[in-house]
Formats: sequence, structure tokens, C-alpha cells
Amino acid sequence: MSTQESEFELGEYFKKSYGKVLERLHFKRDRVIDIQEALKNADINKDGVIEFEEWRRDLKARGYTDTEIENVFTRYDVDGDGVLRIGEQDTFKNDLSAQENDLNKNIKGFKDGTQDRKLSRKSVQDNTNHITFDEFSILRQRMDRMEYSVGSIVSRIDDVLQKLESMEKVKAKRREALTRILNTMTNENHLNEEHKQERIEKMIREELLENNFDRQTPSASRYGYQSAPSARPEQIDDEY
Repeated sequence: MSTQESEFELGEYFKKSYGKVLERLHFKRDRVIDIQEALKNADINKDGVIEFEEWRRDLKARGYTDTEIENVFTRYDVDGDGVLRIGEQDTFKNDLSAQENDLNKNIKGFKDGTQDRKLSRKSVQDNTNHITFDEFSILRQRMDRMEYSVGSIVSRIDDVLQKLESMEKVKAKRREALTRILNTMTNENHLNEEHKQERIEKMIREELLENNFDRQTPSASRYGYQSAPSARPEQIDDEY
């Protein structure tokens, strides 16, 4: 069931991607056709030249902004006199025709290429959605890379949290040790200064030894086993 759902989602993903590309190509072609129509109809007074105001009025009615209208006009108003003469109009028309042909070829090539990919490879599919094996493999590789990156980030975060936790434990132990020493100084007023100092020094040594032992204690790994201490066999025998 989950495999079918994944295949359906992949099919929808590629279907939407193809749709967006085709939509952009059609949008560009429609704009070219729009401007071609404006070029035919803008010469209202039929004097053979297109004045900027004639051009602006026509394209404004088609929903273009002043910036877009001016940018297109100035690109072909070579002499900068504010009108498009016959030669400038011809250059403009030729460029528009070339752009329209290129866009039509791109749209046809994209549709044909999409159809060829669907027919030439075994598809990963459900009843209504089709994607090619190549497309599925590429997407799977991307997902694997994303999972690896996320796993690496999570691992680093875990390491940082473990270090912070260890630091907090050390701070807590130091606070406890300091509290015990202060309590000893308060509660053992009957001792003279020399004995009190010896008592405090002894407590400090004990705390240092305990902290040193904690640091040398083997820690459990993330796989559930403990790392072996670095002592040699003869040292272990001597301890026992």
C-alpha cells in the first residue's frame, strides 16, 4: 500500500513539473503573439510609423505595464526619435517571428520528449500515473542524499547535547562538593584551625579522586556495549 502511495506521489510530482514547464513556454509564446498583434494594430492613423503613444495605448489595453511597454519600444527605436519606422518595424517583426518559431519548437520537442520517455522505458506506475524508471532513480538518489544529510545533522546535534549534559553533571557535582565543604566548615567549629584545614584538604582530595574516577570509567556506546579500559592485563591483576 505504501509503495503504491509513493508511486502515486512521484507521478503527481513529475506531472506537475511537466505542467509548469509547458505553462511557462505557452505563456512566453502568448506574449510574443500579443506583441505581434499590437505591432499590426498600433498604427491607428495609418501613417506607416508607430508612435510611442499609439504603442502604449494598444499594449496598455492588453494588460502590460508602462515599464514593459517602454522597454520593448526603446529596444527597437534605434535612433531614439520616439517612433518605430518601417525598417525598425521589420526588424521587430523578424525577431518576433524567430522567437515564436523557437517557442513552438521547444513546446513540440518537450511534448515529444516527454512522450518518448514514457514509452521507451519501463514505468513505475499505478492505474492513472506514469513516471519513467530513470526519473524514479534520480528522485530516489536525491532522497537518499537528503536522508544522509539530515542524519548527519541529527548526529552532530546529539553529540552537542551529550557534551552539554556532561558539562551540567560536572557543574552539579562541583556544587555538591562545595556545599559539603562549606557545611563541614560550619558544623565542625569545635576543631582547631589546623585540624579543620586538614579535614577540608582531605575532602578536596576525595572529591578530586572521585571526579578522576568518573572520567576514566568506560562509557556506553550508542550500540549498547561499553568500551574497554586502557589498562594492561597485569595492571588489572594488581588491582585485585
